[in-house]
Amino acid sequence: MTTTSERLNAIELRVEHATEGLWQFGSAPIDPDRAARETWLAETCSDGDSPLWATWVMGDRGPADVVIPAVTGDGEKARANAEFIAHAHEDVRAMAAALFSVLGLVANVGNESTGPEFVVCYEVRDAIDAALAATKANS
Repeated sequence: MTTTSERLNAIELRVEHATEGLWQFGSAPIDPDRAARETWLAETCSDGDSPLWATWVMGDRGPADVVIPAVTGDGEKARANAEFIAHAHEDVRAMAAALFSVLGLVANVGNESTGPEFVVCYEVRDAIDAALAATKANS
């Protein structure tokens, strides 16, 4: 079983190996000819000599229903970017749950204490708030 620290370390490694943000998003040109859109995407994201990395998830309408949330190209970090994106949903959910658990503990201890643990609880909450504010300021 993976420990919390191991899971957070794996998330951090994915972040470190992926291309640094700010990430943008957009769409391929809309064209009634679906093949033209796919051709545009392949030509835009690949030089043709390297694998084209993408993420996907199986839809609920059968084996041909594949949703491709991202194509990361074929550059030096394309594989790491695809892995980062593919894990993002689970990683964000896990980190949010961990933070909510910590904040819940802080609130419970902080409400029942007047000693040093009261101060520590507010320091933990303030540290989380500061980290989130710094992340928001950089995005």
